[in-house]
Amino acid sequence: MSILAPGKRNLEEYYVASSVQEALAYLRAHHGEAQVIAGGTALMPQVQRGECTARRLVDISRIHAMKSITAHDGYLIVGGAVTFAALLASELVRQKAPLLHQAAMLVGTPQVRHLATLAGNVIWGDGAAEGAVALVALDSEVEITNFTGAQWLRVESVLVRPGVSRVDSMAELVTSVRVPSQTDGQVSALGEIAPPTPDRRSPFVLALVLTLKRGREIIDWASVVAGSETSVPLHLRGVEAELAGRLLRDRGTREEFVNGVVASAREKLMPGESPSFQLDEIAQLAAKTFDRAAMAIAHGVTGQIS
Repeated sequence: MSILAPGKRNLEEYYVASSVQEALAYLRAHHGEAQVIAGGTALMPQVQRGECTARRLVDISRIHAMKSITAHDGYLIVGGAVTFAALLASELVRQKAPLLHQAAMLVGTPQVRHLATLAGNVIWGDGAAEGAVALVALDSEVEITNFTGAQWLRVESVLVRPGVSRVDSMAELVTSVRVPSQTDGQVSALGEIAPPTPDRRSPFVLALVLTLKRGREIIDWASVVAGSETSVPLHLRGVEAELAGRLLRDRGTREEFVNGVVASAREKLMPGESPSFQLDEIAQLAAKTFDRAAMAIAHGVTGQIS
């Protein structure tokens, strides 16, 4: 369905697709001139400022097949048009991917959550996007569909640099996101430094996933991912390696985690910035994130940490 878009600068047409095939056909017919839009929280401000290079937009937000949330074969499958509000309302997300549910809780305002999509966090490559940080921490994948077919790629490999991903919105769609379901004995926590204003994104987001063994006393495996305004979400491999095999309740484990996150942030996520106050905030965030995970494990709780 084609509609006029008054007030949207430089646009000739705003097309609402009813299927993936229809959206791709439109992109092919207007190759180089058309771009995909879903929630529009990132793209529409560019349109209003006259910064969007596309002359036509194809809206995929009403494609029914891309709005579902299902569980299959050990994975949570999230459609490419699923909003953060839908994630937040889903009991399936709460049970199967509590870290993703927690990320949805932290995203912007209710209005933003109603429009913004999880797939959009990947497409736009924002390093401090809560959804993108959670997806990388959970070793998730995205299904990218174009004129020649579809393929699954790890989210981490799709993110190139802040504001840039390997998804070409003028030729392809993110049709699904595939997230491994959380297992027994595994907990997760996600936190962020408070954004300067409610309509701004946090400058730093941290995710922690822990799996315990031997009566939940020893850390068997850890995933630690941080993202900032100046970097895509990154695995803090050194911190992950230090946590593996350590006693959860050893005070030195918590200290090692906090110090490792701060050191990684200074070296990889804050180039050229003055570190004093910001590093103090990161240390506090790391300590709080670890404590929340440890408390959940100590009480035998798997799933969402609130």
